[in-house]
Amino acid sequence: MKHFYLFLVFLTFILLFGCNSPSNDTPEKKLEGPDGKFVGTWLVGKAEYKADAGGLWYPDNPMDKIALKPDKTWEDDKGNKGTWGVGTIEESDWEAWGVSWDTSAGKPEKKMVLTGMKTVSGWIEEGKTDFFWLFFRLEGDGETPAGWIQLRFEKISDIPKIEKSTPPAPNPSKDSEVAKTKVVSDLESKLVGEYSFGTSRKLVLKYGGKWELIPEVGGSSGTWELKDVTRKDIDKWVEDGDITDASEILSRKLILHGRRCSYDNPPETEEIQLYVVDGEGAFFSCGIAWIK
Repeated sequence: MKHFYLFLVFLTFILLFGCNSPSNDTPEKKLEGPDGKFVGTWLVGKAEYKADAGGLWYPDNPMDKIALKPDKTWEDDKGNKGTWGVGTIEESDWEAWGVSWDTSAGKPEKKMVLTGMKTVSGWIEEGKTDFFWLFFRLEGDGETPAGWIQLRFEKISDIPKIEKSTPPAPNPSKDSEVAKTKVVSDLESKLVGEYSFGTSRKLVLKYGGKWELIPEVGGSSGTWELKDVTRKDIDKWVEDGDITDASEILSRKLILHGRRCSYDNPPETEEIQLYVVDGEGAFFSCGIAWIK
């Protein structure tokens, strides 16, 4: 009987500890300390271009998404890679960014710094929700004058991951007119951001399919999505004089649900064609050109 009890004790030990062999799946190491909150995937929520000579220009963003990893490396959706870190802002940084800060307001103290093919940086907005800016110098390319591309990033996931998106393969059975439209990869992410038309009012397309018009008494908001352009859409837009050829627009249209173009009319669904030239940075809604 004594040997039987010893056997039971031995068996219990094996069941509790003997099966917990090390796993081959080791979790990704976390970044400890205050910098850890920046680990994740970030999306451009606001993009501006400040030309040295003034004026409105819309060069392509150097990046639209960026993943900040716990090993202090980064990767963006354009295939660029490097290292990242958080530093203390020096007075010379404001001049380097081409920014004159209002001294009556509290200046940010921390900056995000990316190193890769070149070093770029920008201040961090710390608060209930953290944001950070990155400033890219553009020396001019013949069409766009010299100036600064200013990008403000907002966090969309705590998991640092960039998914490489590729345009779908041509479909031979697609309508010939629809096939003329331009396919843009990751269009939803590129549309997210703030749009205005020269006043303080902004139309904001948020990540996750929400839109909001600010500022407005009583508020105005709804949901948005993208849908494939159909032959019926193209025929209508040509008939209405909005386009002359399907090659002028993108393959997807912007749908705003709950859009009120006039206080005299109830909210309705607005279908918006996105033009090839400025579809990712501007569109017409309620007869107004909204520019990112």
